Amino acid sequence: MRIDVDGIVHSPATTVQFTCAAGRASGVWRGDREPGPGAYDVELEIADVVGTWTVLPDGSPGGIDGRPAHGDHAVSVTGTVEGKDDDSVITLRIRADLVLVELGARWEDVRPGLVISFLTPHLELFPYQV
Repeated sequence: MRIDVDGIVHSPATTVQFTCAAGRASGVWRGDREPGPGAYDVELEIADVVGTWTVLPDGSPGGIDGRPAHGDHAVSVTGTVEGKDDDSVITLRIRADLVLVELGARWEDVRPGLVISFLTPHLELFPYQV
């Protein structure tokens, strides 16, 4: 995922505020080097198991939204289920990007093609070089 960092907070972990094609949010920076303002390619991870989600109408747009309306430090994530493993891990399409998400109870009810939305306490961002 290509992001544009426009804010950095260093307490307790380095957290960056960013925008991308999927929306605006903040995430914990997991790179070896200190981030600065600018563009980065990152792998986005949902670190926590997602216990509850909402199924949305087909065709609902995917995205991320870290606005305060979702609660302190919560990020709303919406995407289309692209695939499902035999365990509780799904592949979620968020706009042009794919993210692996571990679901808790009821994961068997999720099938490819469903659009789901959930809240997560934070995102983790792992930068890489293309």
